[in-house]
Amino acid sequence: GVPGSQQSIEDDFGKGPWAAMKAELRLDEEDADCFLRSYSIVMVLRKAALKQLPKGKVPNMAVLVKSLTRTNTDASAVFKDPSGEMQGTIHRQLLIEQVNNLKAGTVLLLKQVGVFSPALRNH
Repeated sequence: GVPGSQQSIEDDFGKGPWAAMKAELRLDEEDADCFLRSYSIVMVLRKAALKQLPKGKVPNMAVLVKSLTRTNTDASAVFKDPSGEMQGTIHRQLLIEQVNNLKAGTVLLLKQVGVFSPALRNH
């Protein structure tokens, strides 16, 4: 890894909204049964590739919005968690309802989210 990259992970996930979300929901990333581990971005991408997601959906998942690019209809985003990053789309309805909350640095708690993996490349 790049020197200092570990530090930015600490900054993003050791405090701020991510830490607040974990405290509020009493989540423990060290717990193997916790969805933060079992449905981390890396695990979700792997399970999607292996078609191991229940009904093709992720039951629970938490992601930090790294960047957001609005299009005419919705927004494309890069989501990240301590395990890695993934691309995603934020639905237009959510953009309207949460216009002030959706920005880089926001933590999203996703439920029953569909994962579309176009011809999965190995990450």
